[in-house]
Amino acid sequence: MQMDNTTKLMAQIEANWVLCSAPIKMRDGETSKLLMPLDIPNKPGIYRIHINEPKLSEFDAYVGEGQDIQDRVKKYQNAGWDPGKLAFTNRMVQGWLVKAIRMDATVELWHCTDVKFGVNGELQESLDLGKRFNRLLIENSVFNHFKNEIFLNKITRSK
Repeated sequence: MQMDNTTKLMAQIEANWVLCSAPIKMRDGETSKLLMPLDIPNKPGIYRIHINEPKLSEFDAYVGEGQDIQDRVKKYQNAGWDPGKLAFTNRMVQGWLVKAIRMDATVELWHCTDVKFGVNGELQESLDLGKRFNRLLIENSVFNHFKNEIFLNKITRSK
């Protein structure tokens, strides 16, 4: 059986990631409130939180998406994390970050608001990250690209 160009789809993604100018830190004098970098764009996009050395947790990173990534990431600042309570996403991420920062880990925040998607060898116009299915495409691509990292995300913990 012979295949022609119409039966095969080859896709290419070009996602441009930007490292925020400052790491995520603890607010001065606060026990579990975080201070996020000021240069997070208020645009639709994807973000990746990465714990650098020292390696203090079983998890290396967390990746997420949002219609407004500045608003989404800021929800981790004061999510009400309490080690004795059940933690949903905001609290779970806040707790993970607080523990790492308290142990002197550096926490980087990367964001992506510019993605091009190509089909059959040609990069096309920018992907509309205002559409959630496009953001999820990039979010899931991150899991595949960083195969050696262990993500906090529940999606990667389920087998």
